Amino acid sequence: MKDLCHLVWPEGGSDRYRSGSLVDWLIGSIFHEAMKLKENVYLLVRYGTAVDKMKKYSVDIPLTAQSAWASAPRLENMIDVQGVINRAAADVVKQMDQMAFLFNLSCYMLRVILPLLADNLLVIRLLIEKEESVRQFWGEELEDIFSDIYCGDTAEGFCRAGRSYLGSHWFFKALQMYKRALRVDPTCDEAITRTVQLQQIVSENKELLAGAA
Repeated sequence: MKDLCHLVWPEGGSDRYRSGSLVDWLIGSIFHEAMKLKENVYLLVRYGTAVDKMKKYSVDIPLTAQSAWASAPRLENMIDVQGVINRAAADVVKQMDQMAFLFNLSCYMLRVILPLLADNLLVIRLLIEKEESVRQFWGEELEDIFSDIYCGDTAEGFCRAGRSYLGSHWFFKALQMYKRALRVDPTCDEAITRTVQLQQIVSENKELLAGAA
């Protein structure tokens, strides 16, 4: 995701996409927090149990003239092992909280900049194809999002997706989009015309198009 964001919003890109650059920065921050989290979790899992066992035993250290008469010290008396482990565990909790915070910010920023992406038909198609995820992310129906993006013209979002699918010869998908446009606006001229045309194409080429359904 980090690399993909770099490609979509390259550093030093157009001023038009400054908001996108902020999303890129947020995703990059999540990535680096995740790397730190991974290292701390590894520390706890790989060494935490081993250190806990080692606390029971004496430490092997070279005997000197001063230490020869003293019994070998225990690890827990030399180092605050539990303190080290506790700090690593606390870091894990902080990093998880920070990642959740950054994810929420990223999600919010993506929703805010959607109107800037209204002309990108691949984005519109992605919103449609990931409709359930859209609902989970933003708690909004696709119709409400299109209404916001296209200044109250909800049908325009589905019509744009229909044009894109039609241009790629995805006739069934294009027909579905125009039918959805009609459900939100039965008077939409483009949707009315395209629905009639596509229904005819699909009907006449049912066997040919069956594999593309």
